[in-house]
Amino acid sequence: MSNIEQNENFNSILTEFLTSKTIRIIEDEIIWTMKMREMKKHNNNINAESLLRARKKLINDFVLNYQKELLPVIVVFNENLTKNIRKLYDKAESTYKLLLPHNNNNDFTVEGVYYFDGCYPKKHPVQDNMRQELWEALTDEDNNPGYNYSVAKISFHKIDGTTTTPSLNEAIYLDKTPQNWNEGLDDNLTKNLHLVYPFHNLFEHSNFALTDFIYCRNYNFNIKCDIDI
Repeated sequence: MSNIEQNENFNSILTEFLTSKTIRIIEDEIIWTMKMREMKKHNNNINAESLLRARKKLINDFVLNYQKELLPVIVVFNENLTKNIRKLYDKAESTYKLLLPHNNNNDFTVEGVYYFDGCYPKKHPVQDNMRQELWEALTDEDNNPGYNYSVAKISFHKIDGTTTTPSLNEAIYLDKTPQNWNEGLDDNLTKNLHLVYPFHNLFEHSNFALTDFIYCRNYNFNIKCDIDI
């Protein structure tokens, strides 16, 4: 069987599971919950966090049996993530250096925030009419506090005359052991991937299932400056 045929076969298996009755029932409930919150004028006491946690567990329990098949997607995601975090780092650092000479007597912070695009990933094998609504639920702060509207944050500070300027490796936690954030994945398969901390955070500490985020390729970012005048 060729690689293309293997990929098509796995995508068929994955799609069948992700559109199964059990997953659909949970996802329908998630979307209904979000609509109820909208009707209640954004009542933050109404959220789908517990439903998303249950969905994540079900999906991860299934897809982690297919890590070898998912590995190429994980590699591309991590490489794309690292490349874009590097761009974010460069923009935040250049903004910090631009402000530094003009704020000798002021404390200030420059923070770069990197987050998923608002549109459901086009590369995901499951594409149907409810996906965008589900994506909006997944990227909602109240539903997914581990995500909190950001994949990564990088900060530069000047406080009481002391500057804090992390290196890129420090910013993505590759400056010390472990230098590969593959906790929860097959160690032999992923031992040389140099997975960055934001990958680990999404996988371990958010309510995204693994297959929710590894197909993402589009991101947005912003640079925020807070000057104490």
